[in-house]
Amino acid sequence: MPLERRGLLLGLAVTVGLVGLDIALPTHASITASYMLGAIIAGVLGGFRAAVVVGVVSLTLAVISGPWNDDFGDSAYYARLFVALLGAFFALEAGRLRDRAAAQLRRQELLVAVADLPQPGATLEATVERVVSLLVPEHAGYAAIAGFDTEYEIRGKDGK
Repeated sequence: MPLERRGLLLGLAVTVGLVGLDIALPTHASITASYMLGAIIAGVLGGFRAAVVVGVVSLTLAVISGPWNDDFGDSAYYARLFVALLGAFFALEAGRLRDRAAAQLRRQELLVAVADLPQPGATLEATVERVVSLLVPEHAGYAAIAGFDTEYEIRGKDGK
């Protein structure tokens, strides 16, 4: 299972578990702001998009938690919503940073792979093909490599 999907599912599971716990607790023990832990987990493990999905679900559940916490409209209700909103922003930032770190890691892996070229005994054509396969489509949609007497034009994986 891809890490993004795993982060999304784990974040949703944590959110649902915390909502269930909040419903089961007495009304004076509201844990509404903790719903955002699911969004933070989704951001750290799954990235920005997972954090957005779980954050929207968690924030929506926090907004509609008034009836089961018996505090809709109270100052404590709004204070918990404010903390939940801050948690949503934190989750989004965690997701953005995770995506940025993953992109940087992919670039570093590309540099390591290119540094290992050419393979012993590989032809120029095989080396060019390897460079292009490393670039397209992960880092580029198209690659063209020109040499002194030869020009290689390799299109993207979809043939365009």
